[in-house]
Amino acid sequence: MRLSAPIPLLLLPALLLACGDKDDDTGGGDVGCTTEARVSVLVTVESEGGLLPEDLAVTWSTPDSDLNPCEPWPASPEFACGFEQAGPITVTATGRYHRTASQTVTVQADACHVQTQALTLILEPVDCTDVEIPAVTLSVLAADGSLVPEAVGYFVPSDEDWDSPGVCEDGLDGFMSCASELVGDLDVWVQAPGFQTWTEQIQVLHDGCHPVTEHRDVALVPG
Repeated sequence: MRLSAPIPLLLLPALLLACGDKDDDTGGGDVGCTTEARVSVLVTVESEGGLLPEDLAVTWSTPDSDLNPCEPWPASPEFACGFEQAGPITVTATGRYHRTASQTVTVQADACHVQTQALTLILEPVDCTDVEIPAVTLSVLAADGSLVPEAVGYFVPSDEDWDSPGVCEDGLDGFMSCASELVGDLDVWVQAPGFQTWTEQIQVLHDGCHPVTEHRDVALVPG
């Protein structure tokens, strides 16, 4: 984690423009402040593993406030944390299979606005386990809720040319586990004598270590 220098005003978007100059025309020396709300902390999130987690969450808080969500900034993966909030602000980034990253900065304010602080948080991946995680799990029953003993589940990656489909592993009470450690789009289907074939294309995401398991309740219809 590192705290970079405050953002140069000329590099900030219009939302972050500085206060207006003193009003020389009036001779009164009044400060003409702009009316936009300035970001308190602009955060860039990085991962030492190079891949940000799918469930990345960035929040901010002060000593007197609860957690507040940071807003995604147009220049992803940047986040805007607080608007016109001065004082100490703690920014926290979390994600599955990554250690929490947190940093506290003190935001100063001038006569018009807060002085935006730039911050980079780096998420450190935790060691992935060797346990194999299924991409898809199924609970297979007949439409009336009864078990279908002869039901068999199959799967293939949608964009790959397999000679034969993979077979889901059977568990108790109609539970099936399919496609261990596969990610991406999978074609999954269930067949049983006397029933119509159930099928679905399922997108499976990756969390940095393993697939994010997708579960489906399958009600087979007699056919």
